[in-house]
Amino acid sequence: MAISCMVKRLNVAKASNPCPRRRAYWDDESESQYQSFPSSGPLHDHLDLSFSALQKELASAREQGEVYVYVVSSVEWDKNRLGYVRQTGSAPNFQGGRVTLCTCKHQMRALIPANDWVGKWIAGFTRRRGDELHRLFYLMKVEWAVESHRELWDYLPTAVSHAKSYTASRLGDIFEPRSTPVECRQKPEMHFELSYYKKPHHRHSHDTSWQQARDLDYRTANQRYRPRRLAPLLLGDERYSFLWERPSLVYPHAINREEPAKLMSYLLDRIEEHRT
Repeated sequence: MAISCMVKRLNVAKASNPCPRRRAYWDDESESQYQSFPSSGPLHDHLDLSFSALQKELASAREQGEVYVYVVSSVEWDKNRLGYVRQTGSAPNFQGGRVTLCTCKHQMRALIPANDWVGKWIAGFTRRRGDELHRLFYLMKVEWAVESHRELWDYLPTAVSHAKSYTASRLGDIFEPRSTPVECRQKPEMHFELSYYKKPHHRHSHDTSWQQARDLDYRTANQRYRPRRLAPLLLGDERYSFLWERPSLVYPHAINREEPAKLMSYLLDRIEEHRT
């Protein structure tokens, strides 16, 4: 039976925390409470690099582009392994061997149009711990940016899309499109409706209709003000995506909530290596 193109926008209620760190309880221990770090592939090769190794990887890109810096509040220190961290949220998402930023930092992503994000950098740091230092958790150069989850789902290889599925995983960050009629697929405005996609995982970290609508269309779900544009979905360049499970590169300065963009060279000149 064909799915009708006539869909209605859902009424959404504001949630207290748009990017929760984790759920308060767990009934099923088989469901992962945090993302798995890569065990193979290019992203694994770029895992836990020293500062000198990172500089070598970035040698050709050192003076290129701006970098947006922020604190990844969903990253927590692992109480069972000294110096290690765990990602308890859906963004950044590094499943499937690719780094994406689709379900957090909506306001930052909405600062500029999708096309203007290409070539820019994102640097996500941990919250301060006992030593009062922010540590680099991930760094990526934006390879591609799109406005809808449909576009990103279709662009990525099938295995990568499914690894990031908002339906299959409670920490997924890409909405999985339904099998819709051709005429629906050709209408871009439909790609920002919750009804166009499969239902989110029943215990997704963004478990309210307001959070889910916000992840799809930041313009209509934002309660504080009306942004002029969508929050583009960002995909990291495989050659310039880096991840730290045991963060050792510190930024010895405060990171404000609305941190202005910096030159990549400015950031690298201020990073120091501190092993735990």
